[in-house]
Amino acid sequence: IYILHSRFSARRPILVTPKLYPIALLLLLLGGLCPAALRADDGGTLPAGDQASQLTAQSWKTAPAEVLASAKASGKPVYVYIWARYDPACMEMSDRTLLYDLVVGTLGSFERLAVDALNRQNFPFLDLYKVPYIKMTPLNQDPTAPGNPDMHVQARAQWPTNLFLDSQGVEIYRVYGFVEGKAFADILSKVQELAKQCDALRQDPNSVLAEANLGHLYTQLKVFPEARKHLEHALALDPENTAGMQADVQLDLTIIGLPDDPVAGGQALRHWEMKNAHHPRYLEADNG
Repeated sequence: IYILHSRFSARRPILVTPKLYPIALLLLLLGGLCPAALRADDGGTLPAGDQASQLTAQSWKTAPAEVLASAKASGKPVYVYIWARYDPACMEMSDRTLLYDLVVGTLGSFERLAVDALNRQNFPFLDLYKVPYIKMTPLNQDPTAPGNPDMHVQARAQWPTNLFLDSQGVEIYRVYGFVEGKAFADILSKVQELAKQCDALRQDPNSVLAEANLGHLYTQLKVFPEARKHLEHALALDPENTAGMQADVQLDLTIIGLPDDPVAGGQALRHWEMKNAHHPRYLEADNG
């Protein structure tokens, strides 16, 4: 008995008995053992899925250099969808999340790059952005040999990888694994604003507002080290609170510290409330 993996059954293989050998052979000749991958508008392949043909309307590309150049010209952020053939989470992401109406509506504001993580031609791009992937060990080497660096890479590879870059190709956020449509639409919205604030900070490196907004967005995305960096820089740039952002920044710093020390964090929230009883974010602090 042979096992035939089909794109129509991501989680359950199809058993091929001798009676079905002719059909299996026909499928082989027709490319049936490989997902019926889409053609991107630049000739590359996109993830397969039952409804994946709808993705072509979103103008996906598969050439990293072309997409990065387009982003610099258009000023749009870049969404890099890094996928792997036969991976159930990638199939689910392609068939559900990327076709969710709110996601489709927001993706038009991004340059879109689809990267096949198993295609050797994409390895330099994955290395550039430090994205874990399975490196193919040469046939004359033992992939299980002690100390083989490839084994470490294999252990950390997670698909899909959703990588986000600003218009200059600088990474601003990433999330691993399948994400539900509504949650992913919210991520896209926040990443759009992240990219906008990164552009503002690039134009004015001393922008207190941009630093504070970046800190707040990263707090919402739970990227706390990055959030803290921007929030503390905002305070350092404006010790006299000329921009009027100190209350927001202090609240975000307090929220970041809650997991480390809930008791002290709770006390800091109450102190913030006493000082900022009429602040627009008072209810947020109170619910915290």
